[in-house]
Amino acid sequence: MNIKPYSMPIFPGLICMVMAAAEMAQAENPADAIKEVQAGTRQVAQAAWWGFDKEDSTKALQAAINSGAKKLVIGDMGSPWVVDTIQLASDQEIVFEKGVVVQAKRGAFKGKTDALFTAKLKSNITRYGVSAWTNHQRRSWRISTSTCAGSRLFWRRTARPC
Repeated sequence: MNIKPYSMPIFPGLICMVMAAAEMAQAENPADAIKEVQAGTRQVAQAAWWGFDKEDSTKALQAAINSGAKKLVIGDMGSPWVVDTIQLASDQEIVFEKGVVVQAKRGAFKGKTDALFTAKLKSNITRYGVSAWTNHQRRSWRISTSTCAGSRLFWRRTARPC
């Protein structure tokens, strides 16, 4: 068999494209995909399978995190994922696709130690993304009365480990 050198990179790329198309075809029905995740036959899940509400996606995103998926992909829905505090799960990789914004629900974060994501008693968690953002509603922040060199301190965390 005579394979030309320039055809070699096309073959692995074609395999990757076919595999990606097969994965997407399997996910056409979110209810079936969720059942596969819960049964442990699917390791990668899309958060959108559990729903998206541009007013409050807390329940949907929390259900996706609690699903048992080893890898959870949070996609760009064209609007921010508006959430109250989300409790992360152990042994999970969370991928924020390019352009994703996770935004604090207005009025939900008034406590001094409130955070978008918490990981109390959890371990082995990976969160990453390119050009993804977390955003707090500044007007709902509690302003600390503590002062440092005469200036007010604003405190807000994206992730709280405990």
